Amino acid sequence: MGSTSVHGQFDVLARLAKPVIQGKTKVAGIRLENTRLMRLLELLMQGAGGHLRKWTATRLHEAFLDAYNLKPKDYTLTRLRYDVRKLRLHGLIERLPKSHAYRFTEKGTKLSILLVQLRKRIYGPLGFGLFRTRPNPQLIPDSRFEKAYLKIEKAMDDAIALMAA
Repeated sequence: MGSTSVHGQFDVLARLAKPVIQGKTKVAGIRLENTRLMRLLELLMQGAGGHLRKWTATRLHEAFLDAYNLKPKDYTLTRLRYDVRKLRLHGLIERLPKSHAYRFTEKGTKLSILLVQLRKRIYGPLGFGLFRTRPNPQLIPDSRFEKAYLKIEKAMDDAIALMAA
């Protein structure tokens, strides 16, 4: 007999949460509660307008430490490389040919926005209280990526308002 959930194959969050095997190495899944990885996705999305292609691991590491006011011992370059590898193995980013630079895949762009918005707008407020600061839309650079992000953010506001009614 079939499954009781006809949409099981579409549960992207459950699939992302599962580990991926590469050779003999098991790489952990991507979960909303992984603050470090969600912060990395958010930082990468801020650079997705073109700056991402110019970042080496060292520059990305420096940007992460600066953005979250961390010391190198709090988030090592080795840990960053593991996180980038995790994003690549889960299909969110891909390495540009003949370089050490990365870009979001089409799937990765959509899933990254979804993950960050779910964490920021639903998981975060439910898990950590209802306080949050929101960016000023007038200060965000004008790109297709940021426009899509703000459009989804507004849709999430609308969905949350409907759930509260």
